[in-house]
Amino acid sequence: MLCLLEKKLTVLEEQSTQKLNWIISALTEKDSRSKTRTLDDRRSQDSEETVAASPDGSGEKDCLYHVNSRILQYPDSKITRYPVPDEFVPWEVEFPGYNPLLYHAERIDRGEYDPKTEMEQKSRQYNVIDGLYDFRSCCGIYTVKDGLPLNPMGRTGLKGIGNMRWFGPNHSLHPVLTRWSTGSASGLNQTASKNILEVLVVRWRGNELWSLPGGTLDPGQRIPIRFKALLVHTDLSEFLALLDSGTEVFHGYLDDPRNTDNAWIETLAVNIHLDTKENLDKLLQNLKESDDDITLRWQLLEQKIPLYANEKEILQRTAEHLHAHY
Repeated sequence: MLCLLEKKLTVLEEQSTQKLNWIISALTEKDSRSKTRTLDDRRSQDSEETVAASPDGSGEKDCLYHVNSRILQYPDSKITRYPVPDEFVPWEVEFPGYNPLLYHAERIDRGEYDPKTEMEQKSRQYNVIDGLYDFRSCCGIYTVKDGLPLNPMGRTGLKGIGNMRWFGPNHSLHPVLTRWSTGSASGLNQTASKNILEVLVVRWRGNELWSLPGGTLDPGQRIPIRFKALLVHTDLSEFLALLDSGTEVFHGYLDDPRNTDNAWIETLAVNIHLDTKENLDKLLQNLKESDDDITLRWQLLEQKIPLYANEKEILQRTAEHLHAHY
C-alpha cells in the first residue's frame, strides 16, 4: 500500500513539474514573441521600436505555428490565456489538462449575432455560406467540435469568440493603394537600386501606429465600413472598378493576438497601383481630408515603415509584385 502511494506521489510530482515547465516556456516565449516569425511570415501587432530594430527579420527564430495568437495577455482585457507550448499547438497532439477560459468580449457591431445563442444552438452550418455569413476558410476545411469551429492553425489558449465578430473565419479586406514616389521625376531614390513606392496609410484616433486602410467585412459586403469612412462619395462603383482591376498579394490566415480557438482572422490584400494620373486624381478627389479621428498620408514603402508587423509582410509582397524597393 505504501509503495503504491509513493508511486502515485511520484507521478503527480512529474506531472506538476511538466506543467510548470510549460508555463515557464510560454512566459519566456512572450518576451521574445515580437522577434519570432511564423510559417509563411504570418505576423501581427508589434511596437514601432521593435519593427525598426529588426526590419529584415535576420536572426529570428523560425516557428511552424502561429505565435501572436498565443500571447498570454488577451488584447483590451484582463484575460490571460492558457499557456500553449509550440509542441502542443496542433489539435492532433493530445494536450493533457488543456482547459482554457471561455471569453466573449462585448461588441456593438455584431448586430443580431449573439455568441451565447450560437453556442446553444447546433443548427449553424460551418465551412459553407450559411444565410448571411460566409464561414468558408481559405485554409480549407476546418474541424467543427461540439458545434463550434476549431482554429485551423491550432490551439491559442482561449476558447470562445473573444473580441471577434463571429465564430469561425472573420474575413477582412486590405486595399493596398500605391503610387510611384514623387521624390524625383523618375521615381528613383539615390540610395536605392529600384523604384520607390508610396503607400496610402491611415492612423485612427487612439492608435500609435499607422495601418493599411481596411477592416472586417460585413456579411455580403465587398468593402469594409472602416474604408468607406475614408471616402467622400457614397457611390462606390469607381472604387470597386479599381479593386477589381487590382492584384491579390495575400490571402490567408492572419496571426493576430485577437484570435481564439474558435474564431480567427483571414484577410485578402489587393494591390491597387495608381500608375495613371487619371486614376490617381480620381482617388485623391474621393478621399476625405484628415481630421481629429482620421489621419491619412502617403508613406514611403520601406522596411522601417511604422506599421503593424503583419501588414509589413503584405507590403513586402506588394513591393515584390511591382519589382520595387523594400
